[in-house]
Amino acid sequence: MRLRLRLHLTARVYNFDLTEKYSHQAELDAHANSSSSVFLLPDIDALTSTYFVQLTLEDVTGKRLSSNFYWLSKESETLDWSKVTYDTTKALANAQYGDFAGLNSLPKVRLKHSSRTEHSGDEMFTHVLVENPEKSLAMFVHLSVRRSNDGAEALPVRWQDNYFSLLPGEKREITAEYRRSDLHNSKPMVSVDGWNVVQ
Repeated sequence: MRLRLRLHLTARVYNFDLTEKYSHQAELDAHANSSSSVFLLPDIDALTSTYFVQLTLEDVTGKRLSSNFYWLSKESETLDWSKVTYDTTKALANAQYGDFAGLNSLPKVRLKHSSRTEHSGDEMFTHVLVENPEKSLAMFVHLSVRRSNDGAEALPVRWQDNYFSLLPGEKREITAEYRRSDLHNSKPMVSVDGWNVVQ
């Protein structure tokens, strides 16, 4: 018998300046590793050309299980079907592109972060707490574990999450797993960068 989980889904839509334009919550029952259509976002008046959608999923205790952040455009992307074949989409097949130019004007933000590392044999676990204390979005935040002796990235590494966005005041703890031997006898250092993140 497959276990069904009671979940709480929240959708929020933000204008480019992060004013909230829409919010909706729903309860659902779902199996692990399943998908379901819960609700459709309505047409929303007065949205900026580029806007954002945040989806969060929590269990009955309020523990966050998933968080996804999307940047979208009011300008729909349209394919030129004369350039599309059944097995490939040819280069420049878009007749119209979405408008994401505004992303280049996101204010620069400086994030706070701290980390702690533990190990079990050759297995290393670095836990990174990253926080956005600014009033602007931190977009496409990227974490890396680097070697203290040469600054090179410790690879391979498995992150719990990466390339995520943080709203103003939001913070997350993300864990990286890697091998102690990949530090090459040095200590781990955490590096944080992003689309509009300054170091």
